[in-house]
Amino acid sequence: MHRRSSLAALLFVWFGACKGASEPGRIACTANVVPAIVVAVYDAQSGTPVADSASGTVVDGAYSDSLRAYEWDPSMVLIARAAAYERAGSYSLSIQRSGYQPWSASGIHVDRNECHVNTVVLRANMSRSP
Repeated sequence: MHRRSSLAALLFVWFGACKGASEPGRIACTANVVPAIVVAVYDAQSGTPVADSASGTVVDGAYSDSLRAYEWDPSMVLIARAAAYERAGSYSLSIQRSGYQPWSASGIHVDRNECHVNTVVLRANMSRSP
């Protein structure tokens, strides 16, 4: 009996949540975790993706986060890295890669909407070291 009551309560909560989200004025948010910043990393001269061995950091005051692999092209070459998941803020970003000059950007402002952050997408064209 207890098992049936628990299942009924679970279904009521689940269907109730779905019904509530479809009411006018209510927003149904996804369970996705969204990055604040996505940066595609390319060789400035050739246009070839170089995100594979690039590393970097985003900083907002005392907060910092490392860039992580995020997006691959159809041939499974890493083209973008991301950081600061579900965190609005005003960021600076720095990227390093062996054989390339460091790349940086500042004043990257990330807002938040009703459900998630509004991801800022950047392209880092990295110049080879002399």
